Amino acid sequence: MRILLAFGVTGLISCNAEAPEKKAAALEPKVVALEAKVADLEKRLDENAKPTTQHAASIAELQGKVGWLETRVDIIEDEEGTLDPTLKAYAFVKTRAGNLLLAVDNVVPFGDGQKVTFRVGNPHTITFNGFTMKVRYGPREPSYPEKKFDIAVYNAWQASFREKELKVTESLIPGKWNHVNVVLAPAKPQDIGSLGVRIAIDQVSLLLGR
Repeated sequence: MRILLAFGVTGLISCNAEAPEKKAAALEPKVVALEAKVADLEKRLDENAKPTTQHAASIAELQGKVGWLETRVDIIEDEEGTLDPTLKAYAFVKTRAGNLLLAVDNVVPFGDGQKVTFRVGNPHTITFNGFTMKVRYGPREPSYPEKKFDIAVYNAWQASFREKELKVTESLIPGKWNHVNVVLAPAKPQDIGSLGVRIAIDQVSLLLGR
């Protein structure tokens, strides 16, 4: 006999994995502090009415850092897994029910977009009955001038991403790779250079012991 549970538990996450809430909470003070600095500099500019080049540069730098930290908070909270479709590798996607494995089988043109075939691996003994999948897609991460990380370049790259959300009714069978097809449109091949995937489980199914 199999029991369906509407998903609402959090205790199935691996014990050695740091809770995403703690990671997000650790970054929140940094975001607040940077936002306060930006507000203070903007206030000074308004008072002086003649912004200096130094002040303008400071504001731009701080705003870039705020954007980067906010992106990191979102990723931590959503537990996004990232993939390069050209690599034969897999990524971990953390959900409230535990870790899933994710890989890209292939990418082919489809209408005005691209059809991506994902493999979602369920390494657990639990059947997941349906889930919501959010896919962010964009070009490959750009190279940075002089091989130094540039927050402005990074934020511009992240801003170029688009997102698609879909409801998947098929079950994720335990101990198996499960195929999921997603059409991302409009998109050219170069627009699928980097993928970010988040998965939210709807229900879990367990066998009732005798």
